[in-house]
Amino acid sequence: MSARTLSTLAAALGVALTAPVLAAAPASAALPGLQQPITVESRNDASFAKSATATCPSGKQLLGGTGLVVGGGSDVVLDGIKPTANSVTVEAVEDATGHPGQWKVQATAICANPVPGLERITAQAQNSGANSTQKVQAFCSAGKRVISTGADVLQGDGKVAIEDILPNSGLTNVTVKAAEIGGGTTVPWTVRATAVCAPELPGLQLVSAQTGADSSATRTRTIACPSGKRVVGTGADVISNAPAAVIGASPLSLLTNATLHAVEPEPFTNPSWSLRGHVICATL
Repeated sequence: MSARTLSTLAAALGVALTAPVLAAAPASAALPGLQQPITVESRNDASFAKSATATCPSGKQLLGGTGLVVGGGSDVVLDGIKPTANSVTVEAVEDATGHPGQWKVQATAICANPVPGLERITAQAQNSGANSTQKVQAFCSAGKRVISTGADVLQGDGKVAIEDILPNSGLTNVTVKAAEIGGGTTVPWTVRATAVCAPELPGLQLVSAQTGADSSATRTRTIACPSGKRVVGTGADVISNAPAAVIGASPLSLLTNATLHAVEPEPFTNPSWSLRGHVICATL
């Protein structure tokens, strides 16, 4: 069945419990009040589309958001990971051939005390409907650095897959790339990138790692932060000559690492591809 693609995230009909604060840190810590991540799951059924919102507790601010599709196989496409001031909404939809069984999505919010100067910069591609592949970059304001990412496709309807959600090495911008899958679409669509930016946090660091390259249909890569640092954001891009979809990320409960996921769309024409995963880390 068509399109092994982007799976992410959960319906807003779950209730997330307030997560405990991670191990006590000195008053000068970069991330005071950092909590264990809050994950919300959607219902597990055969609905065509699902969305989920994971919300930070009162008084906390969203640093980053991730998501994962569970049980969707190659048939569920990620439509968006959309951060706001204190929540992340993730949307997923079945591809053009549909999915024969049940599936669900998970939304995960990484929360801490408010970070002074934090901003969300969103940019939208201007060539709606003009190309089968579209790319856009969102840039932080001067003096600020990327701490997490977001991406969404407008009017993709299960026929467009996000294959790159990529913070650059200097953490000054985020690039999002999406491509039509299966038989494509005649409906105009476009893609948006979100960079969540803040004045540079102590110890801010991008850690990247790449899987091996072969013709396997799926890829995962777990990436750890250096000792004393925690995951605040994630990203991934596909090294390939044909579309392969970034599914999402699942951070470890203590935020010491995250696992990135991707899957190749059917009909599996790509002879060799790999997944490059990224975690953005900061001093606890």
